[in-house]
Amino acid sequence: MMKMILSLDTHVSASRKLLWAAPLAGVVAAVLNGMLFSVASFLAWIPADFLMPTTGEAFGLGPVMVSSFLPSLGAGLVLALLSRFSERPLFVFSVLAGGVLAGSFISPLGIGAPVRMIAVLEVMHVLAAVTIVGGLRYALTHR
Repeated sequence: MMKMILSLDTHVSASRKLLWAAPLAGVVAAVLNGMLFSVASFLAWIPADFLMPTTGEAFGLGPVMVSSFLPSLGAGLVLALLSRFSERPLFVFSVLAGGVLAGSFISPLGIGAPVRMIAVLEVMHVLAAVTIVGGLRYALTHR
């Protein structure tokens, strides 16, 4: 009985931490990727006239920041569920996040972009992953 109470308290504590940590990690990832996008655009590594193949809209700062922020909310939800149902939530979360990161490397390859732009997009994926996963792990392991 005591183990069940401790488990529930741990889950509630983890959920509370993730309520603020996930959006915060997303904001940090969005700002960092926004800065990287701005520098890459200034250096003309990302063409100003590049259109996103899925929407036909210009590839700009807005989509970069939204695409950097939203995964943090999903990651926070996954980690909250894992903290509730897994004995090793941080390990399982890290393995899943690594798989998602590896899969994310495929998407920029098929958009017909210049090599420098693809390289910047891949670095953005790594930057977002490290920021979000690191931030969420830190939030659960520190007071």
